[in-house]
Formats: sequence, C-alpha cells, structure tokens
Amino acid sequence: MENLSSVEKTIKLLKGRVRAIVAKIHGGNHFQIKTPVGVASVRGTDFEVGISEDGQQMEVSVNEGQVGVGRLGALASEVVLNPGEKIKFGLDGNIGNPTKMGGLPLDNTAVREEVMSSRVKDNVVAMAAEELRNADYQTGKSLIDVNGQRVRVEQYIMRPRPDQFKLVVLNERPERFDYFTYKGTFNQTLPADLSIALKQVGGKLGATAPDYYLTDYETLMSNTLDNITDKASGGHLVKVTFDGTNYTLTDNTDSSNTRTIAAAALQSDGSYKIYNPLSDTFGLVAAANLNDAIKIGVLDYLSGTYRNLSSGDTYWKTRFNTYSSFINDSAKLAYAKKSFVTNTLAINLDATFSNAPITTASEFPSGADNLHNRLSVYYGDGTQTVYDNYIIADDGSVVPTSTLSGSSSSADYKNKLDLYNYETIVTATEMGGRKIDLVVDPRIGTQSGLIQ
Repeated sequence: MENLSSVEKTIKLLKGRVRAIVAKIHGGNHFQIKTPVGVASVRGTDFEVGISEDGQQMEVSVNEGQVGVGRLGALASEVVLNPGEKIKFGLDGNIGNPTKMGGLPLDNTAVREEVMSSRVKDNVVAMAAEELRNADYQTGKSLIDVNGQRVRVEQYIMRPRPDQFKLVVLNERPERFDYFTYKGTFNQTLPADLSIALKQVGGKLGATAPDYYLTDYETLMSNTLDNITDKASGGHLVKVTFDGTNYTLTDNTDSSNTRTIAAAALQSDGSYKIYNPLSDTFGLVAAANLNDAIKIGVLDYLSGTYRNLSSGDTYWKTRFNTYSSFINDSAKLAYAKKSFVTNTLAINLDATFSNAPITTASEFPSGADNLHNRLSVYYGDGTQTVYDNYIIADDGSVVPTSTLSGSSSSADYKNKLDLYNYETIVTATEMGGRKIDLVVDPRIGTQSGLIQ
C-alpha cells in the first residue's frame, strides 16, 4: 500500500494480478495501481491489473467505468480504456491501442455483450449468496427446459425490510444466465410467519378485509443484457360486492368513493362486455359464451375449496394508483390515476394511460390440450413483445391441460402443481433477436403461500 491519504489511494503491484471494484470517487480524489511498467488511474470502476513474472509486461482490463493507463511519469500521454477493453505493454516501445478482451477488434459488440453479461451474472450470484443466509423459503432443482437445455433453478424469499418481501429466481444454463426478482412492500410490518401475509396478496374472499396488502411492488426480469421492469405504487384495498348482476367497487379508505359495473353489458352488435373484478379487465364475448364468461373462480379460504363468485359474496383486491412497464428503458405501458380520483377502483375508468398496447392476441401453438399459451402484444410505435408461457415436466415436456384441471381444493391443486414447472420465454423488438428465458419451480410459491 504505497499511499493511503484522504485524496489518493495507491497500490504498488510487484507480481500477479489484482481486481479492484472501486466505489464512485468524487472531486480531486484518485485511486491508482502502479507496477514497475506503468500506472492505472480510475474514478469509480471495476478493472484488473496484472504484471508478468519477470516484471516486464503490464496488462489492464476494464469491466466497468473508465481507466487511464500510462507509463510511470508520463501520464500526459495516457490511453483511456472503456468497458470490455484491455491493453498490454512492456517497458519499451509505444503503449499502443486498446483491444477487446480476448484480443478481438474494438467493433466486436458480441464480446462486449459477453463481458457485461458475465459481470452482471457475477453481481447477481453474489447478491443471492449474501441474501440466502436470511431467506425464509428456499428451493432448488435441476431440470430440462422446453428447448431441451439443462437448467439449474435456485429460488428464495427473504425480507429486505420489516414490511417487505423479495422473491428471487436464478436460472443458470451452460451458455446463459437469466434471473427474476419481485420486491413487494406491505401496509405494515410482516408477521413472523411470512405465509400469513403472502397468502393474501392475490385477494381475499369474505366480509372482513385482509390484514396485509401491497402498497408498492417492483419486478425485474433479465438475461443480463436485456431488462423488463415493472413498478407500481399507491396500493390500496378495494371491496368488491356482487349482487348477481352488478359488481359494486368501494374504496376501503373512503366509502364515498364507489362505482357500480355490470357483470355483463349487452352491446349493439349482440355481444356482451364482461367485467372481471379480480383481474380488473373488460372483454367482449359472443352471446353463446356468456354463461361461461361470467363465471369468476375464487378460493374459499374457510373450506379450502374453489367455487365461482356468487350473489352476496364480498371479495377484496388490491389496486394501484400508478404503474409503469419498461423494456430496455423503452416505456411500454404506464398509467396514473386521474387527478379528481381519490383512489382507483377500476383502472380503465379511473386512470389515464400514457402508454398502452394497441392490440393483443392469445393462442395455443401446441394445441388446445397442451399448457402452452402465446401472448403477442402490439404497440402503436410498431414494436412487439411475445410471451410464450409453458407448464413443463422436469424432462421438458409440455404438460397436457387435463393434468391440472378438475382440482376442487387448494391442497389438491398445489399438490399437482408442485410436480411441474413454469417457463416463460419473452422476445421483444427492443431485444434485437435475444430472449429472456425463465423457469420457475412452483414450490417456492406453494410453500410460502404465494400460490393458493
């Protein structure tokens, strides 16, 4: 350690290699690594410096940030390295120009992607290893995905704060790494038994409101190069009562904030506009499909059985006042409650959308008896996002629809679901031909209470 003053930190490297991950340095402060050949100076970065056994060759490679490299006493002529670049030089001759890691030309974007992907993966795995120590729930398994690739799935749920939970899913394949995080903030400190709160996240049937509900959440889905992020805030409970014909929605914090929506409204063309209060969505169905369309399946917590929402029932759901979704920093869907609304009751009626898809299409490419759904979303700017969702066995085969149908109780459904896996493959215009491919083991949800 050559210098450890308040404004300068200098390491003298005589043999071997050192990797330095340096927090942002402000003002005139400096961090340097010196060798007998030269010096590397940084201001907040992740880089490596190496010196050969004979002390005649110096090598610098940069993972993040920028590094200035020059000979000792000649920093005025230093060379600046950017992420994914390296340089190697000796005691004599010119320093030369940087190259991509691996010695490839500077315009090889594939190498940059590989370097950045490796760095992000290392950071995510390190974060997971640290947080796993305090996880409430953990699962892990190896299986074959729908494309025949072996994938190792690691999952856990932990508490970043007393009122928060965080779900993390890590997927590692021989040549790729994908991950997913979901962080939710509740209205109060969570109980010692986390499942008490998590089982109420999806909603609650009954006259009394749930004790726990989300006020905010944020998700991240990534392949280390592409990111899909979702954020919501202003979470509040909405009381839904059904009289057999209409749903009445009431703000739990303001009983004067209420609206009534018909379960099925006849349209001029003879079709019906259907409202689903659980998903807070409207849809059109033909008259012939009306009876099935108005059936809303719910879980009766007291009996642990599934049934349809019926006249006289009360159901509680969480709504959010703001929401945004991005793919690689490109806004895809966003809304905020209208200024004159206390809290949203039905998003389509109480919020203003600044971004939204213009159309969606749902299909079953593997046939009606296979649990493979493809949702294609089209936007006004000409972009498209496609979600291929599967339920698969551990050998990668797509599960028949009949396998999970017919469950009359929560216990039966969860026992069946625990035998399989959920996989979603996302492609988008913004990803440039790449994909995000995530496999989730449902056991993390059934054990923690997230899946009922």
